[in-house]
Amino acid sequence: MRTAAAFVLALAQGAAVPPAAPPANRFEKQVEAYEAADRIQAPPRGAILLAGDSQFFRWKTVDEDLRGYTIVNRGIDSCGVANRLYCFGIDRAAFVP
Repeated sequence: MRTAAAFVLALAQGAAVPPAAPPANRFEKQVEAYEAADRIQAPPRGAILLAGDSQFFRWKTVDEDLRGYTIVNRGIDSCGVANRLYCFGIDRAAFVP
């Protein structure tokens, strides 16, 4: 009974503590760099958007490998799925399929 009471008390005390602010997105600088590049020169209409993690980010021969296609690489190193979902809304805003 004591353990249950201590647990309930701990829950009640925790509920009174405001939640911590979400951590800053560690990929924000890279997203901002892509946005700045898009403001200088808009992505070409009909380009293929590569939006992913390090596999796209580190793909240095993409233009050779996909010759004949217009590619815009927006890979972000070490960016997992949850973070890509955050960044995707930002990345795709400048693209016209």
